[in-house]
Amino acid sequence: MAEIIFGSQDGAAAPPTLEAQATAIPQTQPAAVAEAPPPNPITAIATRPDASVAQNTFVLGDYVPEFKDIILPRLNIAQALGEIGKTFEVGTLVFGQTLALWTPPIFDKKTGNPIRAAGPPLVICCLGFRPLRYVEKVQGGGGMIVNSEDEVRANGGTLDYNEWKLKKAAGMRRFEYLVDAVIAIKRPDFIPDDGKTFVFPIGTDKYALGLWALKGAAYTAAAKGFFNTQRRIGCLMKGYPTFHVYVTTRMKPFKTPEGGDGEAQVPVCMPAYESSPEFLEFAKGVLSSK
Repeated sequence: MAEIIFGSQDGAAAPPTLEAQATAIPQTQPAAVAEAPPPNPITAIATRPDASVAQNTFVLGDYVPEFKDIILPRLNIAQALGEIGKTFEVGTLVFGQTLALWTPPIFDKKTGNPIRAAGPPLVICCLGFRPLRYVEKVQGGGGMIVNSEDEVRANGGTLDYNEWKLKKAAGMRRFEYLVDAVIAIKRPDFIPDDGKTFVFPIGTDKYALGLWALKGAAYTAAAKGFFNTQRRIGCLMKGYPTFHVYVTTRMKPFKTPEGGDGEAQVPVCMPAYESSPEFLEFAKGVLSSK
């Protein structure tokens, strides 16, 4: 799987401490004239941190942070269990924990008749993936994340569901695959074009950049079932950014470790259309950025 790395693995790198070196304005001392005015702060020059620079200087100018110094917003699926599912309809695609980009249909539980139709599919384009990691499966999330299968074993875990089922009573941990997709999201028509979220104009459309964490059933459905497969034998053979993708969600039933019935929302991905030359130039610029 191709990968793209923007800063730290958890996307939460602390911003660097920035300092500035002031450029002094020469002062003259004409006879019988009051002291010259202090240096104009507008002439301060922004620089990288330097031990020789005084700690009380400041930054002016148009400093643009690198990708490693920012936190990209994430695309999530609202689940019945989880904080996002408390605010949004289960199955909704939510960006940045606040913006609903796709809503599922609603049916009358008694008659089965539709009450509300689903929204138009969300359109995204995958630009690449961060390196594969492994996350401990814990009720409600928040499990340990490690970087290799050796680390899974070293922490008393396994990726094999059947092995975990046999040994969980002895304390074995269950881990799943986890990968972050770096995505460009096309602004849906119903989202106001206010320049707040979708800030990258490409042709007649606007896009936002974000991350999409795929793990467990979502990893199987989207990463393996669509992106990996299409990259090898389908519409993404020329590269992830070369084709746009429709994304919705569906409910998937499953058996719990105790033998009961459960269900969770999983992504549904389908080929949309080829990316435009303008979009490919945009993607090239993102992929070459630090």
